[in-house]
Amino acid sequence: MKIAAIIPARKGSKRVPKKNHLDFMGDHFISKVIKNIQQSSHNIDIFISTDDEALIDLVKDLKVNILHRDNLFSDDYSTVVDLIKWHYKNDLNEYDLIYQTFCHSICIDNKTIDRSLSKLTNSTKNFLMSIA
Repeated sequence: MKIAAIIPARKGSKRVPKKNHLDFMGDHFISKVIKNIQQSSHNIDIFISTDDEALIDLVKDLKVNILHRDNLFSDDYSTVVDLIKWHYKNDLNEYDLIYQTFCHSICIDNKTIDRSLSKLTNSTKNFLMSIA
């Protein structure tokens, strides 16, 4: 079973400017989320959907795949669901399961990821979105 994790990380955050670059106890939020996914017992390919070149540079050593998001999904009106559907159609259709999380979901550890993916694999669904 092929599993992809996708982290949407738009450059133009309005409510919390530059939230994708925030530091948490000596590590960036997004780095912590990536490491939690990497510590999962599942083999998960990690993708970041972004229009933020500085963020791409920030995660370059973390063994993640970068999905350059279309301009359709870089404004204040596009939804995460529409973005994930677009990436699934264009980039991720070879995957059986899509796990979507956010760069600020630092409290979702590898054990929580494992439990949720186990529940998902025993269901008829093929998409999981974290809520933190």
